[in-house]
Amino acid sequence: MNSDWIAFETLLSARDALLASQETAKWTFWIMVATWVAGIATSAAVIVSLYLANRKPKPIINSSVSGCILQPIGRGTEYGIVINVANAGSIPVFLSGIEWTFNAKVKIAQFFENTHSDVFPRNLSTGESASYYLILNGEDKWSRNINESITDVGGSIDKLTYHVKIGTGQSFRYKVDKETIKLIKSYI
Repeated sequence: MNSDWIAFETLLSARDALLASQETAKWTFWIMVATWVAGIATSAAVIVSLYLANRKPKPIINSSVSGCILQPIGRGTEYGIVINVANAGSIPVFLSGIEWTFNAKVKIAQFFENTHSDVFPRNLSTGESASYYLILNGEDKWSRNINESITDVGGSIDKLTYHVKIGTGQSFRYKVDKETIKLIKSYI
């Protein structure tokens, strides 16, 4: 055997080994990148699953106030307003009361003592609702009393809102529309 020939074969083997090691380095790099991407995706999946598992359902309450006419048997026509409260969420809610507000500092608790209204406290399952009536032309003159209570502390009935309170201590605020305020003012 010729020494040149042996040197040439050794050179070819070294070249093949170098090319193979470069190809291995490329594959190793892309395997490392894939491992990092898989690790990040796994971490994101764990974070999302923990967030979803620990998320508590929130109560969702829909409410409205509007004018109404009541015609109880044996009595004349009574005019008033009705507050409808409905549980639109996926968990039951425990209604604990309704308060009137007209600024951030003063709240007026409302008691519903007539036979037309649902009682407080009241548990509402999903999809259930409750109605609360206030008679405007009745003997107790609710509209006059609420207006006096508001003006005594320097407020205006035009800024009237109400809060539906639930057993967890949360309070849901709703505006009284202008037509209902106009109706209340007409009985002052």
